[in-house]
Amino acid sequence: MPIRSRSDLKEYCLRKLGKPVIEINVADIQIEDRIDEAIEYYIEYHAESTREYYYKHQLTEEDHERGYIEIPDSIISVSRVVPMSTSLFHNSFLGWADTVLHEIVHAGGLTNMYMTQNYLAEIDFHLRNVPDARFSRMENRLHFDKNDRTFETGYYLIFEVQEIIDPKDFPKIYDDWLLKRHATQLIKQQWGANLSKYENIELIGGKTLNGRQMYDEATQEIERLEEKYVDLVGEPAGFFKG
Repeated sequence: MPIRSRSDLKEYCLRKLGKPVIEINVADIQIEDRIDEAIEYYIEYHAESTREYYYKHQLTEEDHERGYIEIPDSIISVSRVVPMSTSLFHNSFLGWADTVLHEIVHAGGLTNMYMTQNYLAEIDFHLRNVPDARFSRMENRLHFDKNDRTFETGYYLIFEVQEIIDPKDFPKIYDDWLLKRHATQLIKQQWGANLSKYENIELIGGKTLNGRQMYDEATQEIERLEEKYVDLVGEPAGFFKG
């Protein structure tokens, strides 16, 4: 059965650990905390937890006076900042649109358009003046030098960013196999910690639970899964300044 919500993920983890046959000795708030940890780790390390996005902001007088811009909490890194005047913003877009239309209709179709756009991007890469801006994820702010004339009140700023994909908006994330296993083992580790003062707890049918052993097994599995994030998916998202 597909998992499409946080509550589905929670119930899946508990069933994986033995519910309803075995009583899971973990408080509900502890379960929620461990699921939070699993999702936070997923967002930090999984390549498919974020997307490249372009965020637009028009610089206000208040922004200029304080020397920073408030950035949405969903943005975890800024790799490039491009300031431009209002007229340049509109002219740049119209110029790009005109170039695309000309290349498609008059100059050889989509293939020629693609080559032209790559050529223009290469020129832009080598010639553009990159402003001094510093992004702080903990503050959700992009700091800049107020004396930098590229940051003028009324200018548009285009940010090239990495934005978190919210599982609430894209619930297929809850069904990711790494996330499910990681959350399950974190809950199991909590269960073992809760029972660590007790050994050989007897269950119905003659089986026993050993809290310390359960904790150690879960810890080993968590370490293995966290290595998988890097081996199979990629390195954590970096933090840049524009």
